Amino acid sequence: ATLKQLIEKVQHTNENDSANNKDDSYRKFMLQNIYDLKNNKKKNEKVLERTNRLRKWVKHLQSGEGSVLSPFDIGWNDLLEAETKGRWWIVGGVWTGQRDKLAAAKTGSDRDKSNSNVQVKARGGVGNVLSHASSKLLDLARKQRMNTDIRRAIFCIIMDSNDYVDAFERLLSLNLNDRQERDIVHVIIRCCGSSKVYNPYFAHLSQRVCDYHHRFKFTFQLAYWDVFKQMEEMKETKLINLAKLLSHLILKFSLSMSVFKVVDFSFKQNGNKGICFFNAFFHTLLLHDDLRVVMKAFSRLGGSNDFLATSDGIQLFFHHHLLKRHSSQDINVSLLLNKRIKKVQRLLDFIATQKSRQKTGQDEDMEMM
Repeated sequence: ATLKQLIEKVQHTNENDSANNKDDSYRKFMLQNIYDLKNNKKKNEKVLERTNRLRKWVKHLQSGEGSVLSPFDIGWNDLLEAETKGRWWIVGGVWTGQRDKLAAAKTGSDRDKSNSNVQVKARGGVGNVLSHASSKLLDLARKQRMNTDIRRAIFCIIMDSNDYVDAFERLLSLNLNDRQERDIVHVIIRCCGSSKVYNPYFAHLSQRVCDYHHRFKFTFQLAYWDVFKQMEEMKETKLINLAKLLSHLILKFSLSMSVFKVVDFSFKQNGNKGICFFNAFFHTLLLHDDLRVVMKAFSRLGGSNDFLATSDGIQLFFHHHLLKRHSSQDINVSLLLNKRIKKVQRLLDFIATQKSRQKTGQDEDMEMM
């Protein structure tokens, strides 16, 4: 209360003497500080500026950029041997130990570089792969319409590897860019489809490639969209091989059933060839040993924006084609297939109901807003 009375007295005195002291700058400065103190809004711009500058400097030190306080890389042995080998951390000091270290490091790096070059020449490089490929393998590549050096090299690696792990490592050693890597998927699709019988080797290699990077999953999806468009032109053996390959990728969660969003399950265009492909696909998928994996593969379809259309198409195919085709086959297989189809249909109906409820709730929220 005393401070408030003092400030009011100063203010009253200033009002009376303001006409005689217009140019008194010191007086104005003191009065301004007093008024700021009264209104509790004391601001010292210089202090704020200095604080901000110090804060930036501390952050700069913490980040380690441009810091002049970087520690010396002095080891314990350097201190013990300072009398014999010198103090290399002193500017202009005489020292010999660091020179030996640099010479040894240079020799080791040259040796590692030469070894890596030998390995690259032995395993990698499109030209090197083609130069070491047999004439029989190159002729087979031409028959399979491998019309570029990159595709021929990929084909030779895939067909000449010990297993899918060896093939994958050799494919990586080609050092292809993102655009060229797409040919790996196209060559795998062609090789798998051209086999007389289904070969799981291509499925495991495809899975390994998809696990390596997401871009291969997208390339496989595009490749299968092309397959769906060209099914009427393909042989039945090729369709079955590609259907089993796709089933493997979906069961291993490398791809999702959302790949079917472009498929017209009425088969007005693809006809019998389309029915053949999806009969082989769903037969392989539904009769998988682990039912939990099968159900999870179908449940992942719930995350697709085209769930309802794809789900309706799949259930339409179940009713009109899959059940009728297998009704006359082995009774045990037919019973198991029917049982799993019913479970899948219940799962898809449940997901559809949940999505409908979510949409209804969102619509109600929008109306309330």
